[in-house]
Amino acid sequence: MRIRNRMLARQIAVLLITQALCFIAAFFAFLLIASPLVGERRLIQNIGNIAARFFPAAAVLILILGSIGVAVLAMAALRRVYEPLGRLKTAALHIRDGNLNYELPAAGQGDFAELSAAFEEMRIHLKNSTQAAERAERERRAMMANITHDLRTPITSILGYSEGILDGVAQSPEQVLRYAGTIRDKAQGLRKLAEDLALLGLLEDAPPLELERLDAAVWLRERAEETALELDADVQWEITDEELWCAADRDKLTRVLNNLISNAVKYGRRDGIPPIIRFEARRDGDDALLTVADNGPGLPRGEARRAFERFYRADQSRGVVAGSGLGLSIARQIAELHKGKVWLANIPAGDAHQEGGGLSANVSLPLLERRPPCES
Repeated sequence: MRIRNRMLARQIAVLLITQALCFIAAFFAFLLIASPLVGERRLIQNIGNIAARFFPAAAVLILILGSIGVAVLAMAALRRVYEPLGRLKTAALHIRDGNLNYELPAAGQGDFAELSAAFEEMRIHLKNSTQAAERAERERRAMMANITHDLRTPITSILGYSEGILDGVAQSPEQVLRYAGTIRDKAQGLRKLAEDLALLGLLEDAPPLELERLDAAVWLRERAEETALELDADVQWEITDEELWCAADRDKLTRVLNNLISNAVKYGRRDGIPPIIRFEARRDGDDALLTVADNGPGLPRGEARRAFERFYRADQSRGVVAGSGLGLSIARQIAELHKGKVWLANIPAGDAHQEGGGLSANVSLPLLERRPPCES
C-alpha cells in the first residue's frame, strides 16, 4: 500500500506539471504565431481581443497536446509498474510450483528494486530452509535404520545364547559361564547405545554447561597418567609447562577425552603391534590444543569429516570394531558447546613422534585472557 500510494502521488504530480507546461507552451506558441500577423504593438494593444478570437483554437490545441503528453507519460508509468510486477508474478509462480532455484532479476527502481531484493532474499532463505529440512529428514531416516540394526544384532545374540542355556546346549558350567558372559557383554553394549543416544539428544538442545576454570595442560597430564595405569598400551605424553586456563565443564570434557581414547584403543592395534596412545597439550594462538593420537592406519582420504556423522564406522582400513558410532558425534557437540572444535588428521609415516603414522584427534578450546584469580 505504501508503494502504491507513492507511485500514485508521483504520477499525479507528473501529470499536473505536464499539463501546466503544455498550457504555457501553447500560450507562447500562440504569441509567436500571432506576432508577425498583427504586429507587436498592435498585439500588445489588442491582446485581449486577439486572445478572445484565438483562444478557442488555442484551447483545442492545448487539450490535444496535453492529452497526447498525458497518454505518453501514462503509458511509460504503467510500463514501469507492470514490468516489475510481471517479473515478481513469474517468480512467485515458480516458487509456488516448488522451483526454488529460479532467481529473480533486479526489477524496477526505488521501491520496486527494494521489493525485488526482499523477494530474492526470501527465496534464498526458503531454499536453504527446505534443504536443511530435507537433510535433517535424511539423517533421521539413516539414524533410525542404524539404531534398528544396532539393536537387532545384540538382541539376536542375547536371544540365541539365552535359548542355548535354556535348551541345554551349554551343558558344562564353563559353557554356561561363557554364554552368560556374552549375554552380559551384549546387554552392556545396548545400555551404552541407549546412554549415547540420550546424551546426544540432550546435547542437541544446547544444555547449560557447568563451567569451571580449568588448566587444560594439568588436566590432560592427569588423564594421561590414569590411562597409562588402566590400559595395556604404550601411553606417551608431551604436555607443555605453560598454563592453559580454559572455561570448561570438567565432566563433559572428560567424556570427550574418553571417546577419543576409546577410538585410539580400538584402531591402534594392528599386525600384533600394541597400541600407542600419545597425548599432547600446547598453546595454539588464543586456543588450547589437546591431541590424542594413535598408531593405527589412519582414515582414507575424505573420510575425516564423515567420521563425525552419527553411527559412522570406519571401513576395513581401520578395521571392524564394536561401538555405537556416536562417540565422535558426541565429542563434536560438546566441543562446540565450549565454543571450540574437534577434528581428525592423519599422521604421515616418518613423523618425529610416531614413525609408523596413525591418526590424531584434536580438540581446541578458547583460552581465558588471564590466569584466574584464587577462589575466595
